[in-house]
Amino acid sequence: MIQHLKNKLGRIQDGQYESDMRDRYAVLARQLQDSSDSSDCKTATIGLTSSRPREGVSTVAANLAISAAMSQDCPVLLADANMSRPSVAREFSIASGPGTSDILSGRAEMDECVLPLPSNNLFVLPAGSTVEHTQATHDALAIAKLLNEMDSKFGLVVFDLPPATELSPCFAFAGQLDGVILVVEAEKVQREAAERTKKRLLRAHARLLGVVFNKQREVSPRWMFR
Repeated sequence: MIQHLKNKLGRIQDGQYESDMRDRYAVLARQLQDSSDSSDCKTATIGLTSSRPREGVSTVAANLAISAAMSQDCPVLLADANMSRPSVAREFSIASGPGTSDILSGRAEMDECVLPLPSNNLFVLPAGSTVEHTQATHDALAIAKLLNEMDSKFGLVVFDLPPATELSPCFAFAGQLDGVILVVEAEKVQREAAERTKKRLLRAHARLLGVVFNKQREVSPRWMFR
């Protein structure tokens, strides 16, 4: 079970974030590595989602990918699968271009869309075109094909998923990943709402690894999903 993480706002930069937060993300990355059956750079796929928009999923996903890339030898991919609110290209100052939605719809190949970053071992896959993305992001077969293409090319793939609301494309991804982490905005999201999201994910056959408490300012109850 993933330990809960008191995350602060802001994307971490090499050498520019406090050691305590760096250590927390390093621990989380190690736990994810240990929780998967992958070895010899066989790909582990992890998704991050939330109960509602703006809980900080993109920040946590980016920080986790950066930390994992810094602490392991295999390449790490941060994939933006939130086509309704894409953020990876903006956060890493990448020009708009093809990405996840284009691969799923058959308009582009993965090798055309994955971009290397200056950080060692870190690559990103932008969301791509947001036009007519809805059907493609619900296509389980297209998602399975994408995951198959990623297999053995990366040590870890971190998916920035949309919120797990009703009819969200999050569920088409969640059930096919090795695990899902639920990001909860501390002191804002009620436990009942998080529990409803947990049940939706489980109904989609997601393997729920744990919860990250984000934007936590005060001490909150350390309840965990089991």
